[in-house]
Amino acid sequence: MGLWRSGSQVAGLLLLGRLTGFGREWLLSARAGASGSSDLAIVLLTLPDLLVNLLLGGGLGATLVPVLQQLAPGQRQRLATQVALPIGVAFALLALVLGLGAPQLLALMAPGVAGAERTAGQGPLVVALVAVPLTALAGVTTALLNAGGRFGLGACGTALFNLLVIAAMTSQLPLVWAVAWGVIAGALLRLLVQALGAGWRLRNTWRAPWLVDRSLLRRFGGNFGFVTALVLLPPIARAWASSVDAGALSLFNYASKLVELPLGVLMGALSTVLLPHLAINPSPAAVGRALRLSSLAAVAISVPALVWASPLARIVYFRADFSAPQLQQLGQATAWAFAFLLPQTLVLLYGTVFAALGRTRPLVLTAVVMLAALLTAAPLAVRLGGLSGVMAAYGLVYVVGALLLSWLAWRNLGAEPFRLAMGLDGAA
Repeated sequence: MGLWRSGSQVAGLLLLGRLTGFGREWLLSARAGASGSSDLAIVLLTLPDLLVNLLLGGGLGATLVPVLQQLAPGQRQRLATQVALPIGVAFALLALVLGLGAPQLLALMAPGVAGAERTAGQGPLVVALVAVPLTALAGVTTALLNAGGRFGLGACGTALFNLLVIAAMTSQLPLVWAVAWGVIAGALLRLLVQALGAGWRLRNTWRAPWLVDRSLLRRFGGNFGFVTALVLLPPIARAWASSVDAGALSLFNYASKLVELPLGVLMGALSTVLLPHLAINPSPAAVGRALRLSSLAAVAISVPALVWASPLARIVYFRADFSAPQLQQLGQATAWAFAFLLPQTLVLLYGTVFAALGRTRPLVLTAVVMLAALLTAAPLAVRLGGLSGVMAAYGLVYVVGALLLSWLAWRNLGAEPFRLAMGLDGAA
């Protein structure tokens, strides 16, 4: 299956995943609006993926997929298991430690929620943490599927997860408890479907040769640093938004979801297919075409969405019990979010390109710069602009990252991909 045909298939499945995720957020807004309860629910929904992506996440996929592609099927299974077993144990221990410190974790993730609401959220948080090792293992099965060209099963994982969360949220359970049990059920179903689809076997795991070597660990270290920075940016911004008032974290999240729908489909499909393709054939033409396609798509989406941001937010979240000031804040935050869709797209694309080529130093440098920029700008943004200020600062950090990565890509890859992206070469 060709690059763009595979990308279209993955895009369709990722769109389904994003739509179900959007339905999940819509249902949450309809049940709890922007309140302390919705803030807690969002923390539970995002915490397993946040922890796994923070400590593993895309760095694992970017590292494993190119290596797995170079191995025979039996060796792929062996490497996947050699990686999965220590990961599963480590994340189970992490979930246990975090469960013991549930009050402190909630204070860190949602400082605007306090008192009885925070106390009531501790039990559901401990339950949701069971999904952490399941989510980590799903990262291994996704990499195994993508390395074998079976992109569909990996791409449908988000939809499976969201559907079970939605089903739980429609139950008679209190909202926060429903979310907690839905997170566990969704994570377990995603892992089982992907493991069965990949034909994952545990036999011959520890026989020589040991396939986890120093080169693999070095490559993971570079990808890990970049992905960790991207994963840290939203919760840092959400935490600062939470300091504005109760419910501001939810409004930031609702606005972000409107942008993540097109961004996730576009870049999720492109990066999923482009990573193994470039690992085999690092063609400047493929990089140039990806730059051109993603940039044009981002501009085509962001311009009309920016103009109609406020009506879009009101239409989508029409069932939510927002106050007039909250609706105004949501519309402004959504506009700022769409204004920076292009730099977000470019940062994600460059991350895939450098990961596929095994050049991780540019990613590490960019990660440090972006994190430092947000940590510096966010406190000032809160004072000057409240929620909209935080969203603007969040977007500007991606501008910094996109400019830096563009310069580093020019230095590492030359001018040809950029000429192709701008249509200055007949090969484009």
